[in-house]
Amino acid sequence: MQALPANARKHWLAVGFPSLDSDPPADAQPIASLLRQLDAELPSEAPLVVLATTQFDGADARLPILSRSVDWRIVAGAPPSTPMVTALAAPRLQIRSDSAHRTQAGYLHAASRAWQAPAEFTASSAACPNNQQIVLVWFVSDSLPTTLLEWVAHGGTVILDSSHALPQSRHPVSLWQNAAGIDLLQAIAYGKGRLLRFTRPLQPAQMAELLNAEFPQHLHDALQAPGVAPIPADARTYRPQTGANAYPQAPYSLQPWLALVLALVFLSERWLATGRRGEQA
Repeated sequence: MQALPANARKHWLAVGFPSLDSDPPADAQPIASLLRQLDAELPSEAPLVVLATTQFDGADARLPILSRSVDWRIVAGAPPSTPMVTALAAPRLQIRSDSAHRTQAGYLHAASRAWQAPAEFTASSAACPNNQQIVLVWFVSDSLPTTLLEWVAHGGTVILDSSHALPQSRHPVSLWQNAAGIDLLQAIAYGKGRLLRFTRPLQPAQMAELLNAEFPQHLHDALQAPGVAPIPADARTYRPQTGANAYPQAPYSLQPWLALVLALVFLSERWLATGRRGEQA
């Protein structure tokens, strides 16, 4: 690996930026927010090096955009297993649909009646459900509002129709497949919650399973599947981009540093935390 800058200070990329000599934080960290914080607080001339394992937890769905270029280096190691997200207690659907998706949404409403828990139809607004046990169905042409994404990040669950894409930085898992092994419903973890997406329109010509008497049970089982573990981001595609405006210079304890080296927190082999640290510094 290319040598690190001379006199560089080494810290975990974690809240409070603890020294790399300390134990790494046990939880996923808000990587993009921390990078933006450093971008704002470091002097503009200070080099910033980030050592990232090929996969790591704590990434946002969008790539961070900074005012400076980051020396983004990928090193060996992998994130440890992360606790599973809690499974839903019971499917309780709240359906928000527009006229273009009303017929598709009707299949989910019919399934909920078969569960003896009829879904609630509401306007296609950005208001958050008042209960995180509710499964929000967003069958609306407009993108999912930021307020609802934040609701998901805090533990909510949203089902999207096939016209919407899941964040590309995450790899979905299959919750339901047809007899040919083709995914019908996929999911990703998003913060503490889940984003689910049907892979095809809910139309019999596109999804024959809708006419199957077992459709309500299959959907019920898919929603009751074990929680989706947070899917690590791929460091090869998460390299921060430039283009943000430079921040006003402010006094900060990091200003006299010649360079700052940060390690993403989930390095299972604790790269740089043993003798290898001295070899690379």
